[in-house]
Amino acid sequence: MMEDRYVLTLRLLFAFAIAALVFSSTVFAQRTVNVTPGFGTLNEAIDGDTTATGARVDSNTVYVLERDGIYILDGTIEHRGYHLQIVAADGDG
Repeated sequence: MMEDRYVLTLRLLFAFAIAALVFSSTVFAQRTVNVTPGFGTLNEAIDGDTTATGARVDSNTVYVLERDGIYILDGTIEHRGYHLQIVAADGDG
């Protein structure tokens, strides 16, 4: 009887640990938005990345710029209440 409870407890703990690992990977997943080079494209990508209410679609978004691409801003990028992440695409250059 005591061994059965012990085995059941171990199985439940194992199942919980596996579930925690699976779900934690989706919690920390980043959403990436590839931005094409050009005039105002970065502004449009950031400013247009909102819902109908003006809230961010996903505050954990990373904007990926093409290497050697030219991005000309057509205004100020304002971000309040979230961390703005802009990175270059993988590769040389």
